[in-house]
Amino acid sequence: EIDQYIDWARWHRADDLLQEISVPLPDSVVAIIDREAARQGKDRLELMRRWLTDKAHSLEETGRAG
Repeated sequence: EIDQYIDWARWHRADDLLQEISVPLPDSVVAIIDREAARQGKDRLELMRRWLTDKAHSLEETGRAG
């Protein structure tokens, strides 16, 4: 498992500018995210960044991203 060697919270391509966004979510969704983050030993932000990055790259690979 490579996750232990990579700081996913700080990972990005060298030519990517980082942009901070705000996403309001229901408390029930935040609770689910927090439980999964705890299960994986990550914090909420790290887990959400990883999920969104994985999904975006998946869409790009399948040609479904804008």
